[in-house]
Amino acid sequence: MRPSLPLIAVSCSTAPFTKVESRRVWGAESAIELFLFQELLYRGLAPLLQVLFYDDGSFYPSLYHLWRDIEFRHTPGMITEADMFFPNERVAVFCDSTKHHRGAKNAAKDRAVNQRLEAVGIRVARVPGAVIASDLGAAADMVTDALRERA
Repeated sequence: MRPSLPLIAVSCSTAPFTKVESRRVWGAESAIELFLFQELLYRGLAPLLQVLFYDDGSFYPSLYHLWRDIEFRHTPGMITEADMFFPNERVAVFCDSTKHHRGAKNAAKDRAVNQRLEAVGIRVARVPGAVIASDLGAAADMVTDALRERA
């Protein structure tokens, strides 16, 4: 005969959530990155997440605890950190939110990053956050198109 387990009273609240910020998943630093990553995985594509690129063409996984250190972010020769990277095709993917990629100054910075990456043989796919949020399929198509162009 099995011993009886004590009953535990559980209170269920119907109050709305008060904290609705996106939760950081290893490698996905924002909700739009996570959504696009999941769609790419669904399509059988598995990019590396958060990859650092250097002027000599080398690339390395980002080390979050180091990246938060302002001195590390300004390592000589570092071009940028891409949200996703397909090493075989050499395609870097950026999920461009309107928070960090709006205005002429940011557009010029993005163009300069694109040029430096292309100079070391990395193709750039920039996917607007608004597209990811409104039409995830079209956003993933932008990435697959860049992968096909590189093949």
